[in-house]
Amino acid sequence: YANSAAFVFPSLEEGFGLPPLEALAGGAPVLAASTGALPEVLGNAAELVEGFVAREWSERLDRLLDDSARQAELRTLGRAHAATFHWEETARRTLEAYRRAAASR
Repeated sequence: YANSAAFVFPSLEEGFGLPPLEALAGGAPVLAASTGALPEVLGNAAELVEGFVAREWSERLDRLLDDSARQAELRTLGRAHAATFHWEETARRTLEAYRRAAASR
């Protein structure tokens, strides 16, 4: 990811968004869909595209590839944002959700 000019993730539906989060952690500028959990997971550390019109995606990618300052900014923002996610916290929250679900039965 670190040497990528961009990581493009035009997902129609996403449960969490681990691939683009991994790309952020690796230092890739991310261009992703503004669907599902992606806006919440990626925050302001990625370029988000609404809709699935190929021309829009192509134009946004061209702009990103032509803007080395924005790429550098996204690399910095992405690494910092990805660092806020921790596996231990994920496991703790998942266990809490399972316990709540089991208690409500």
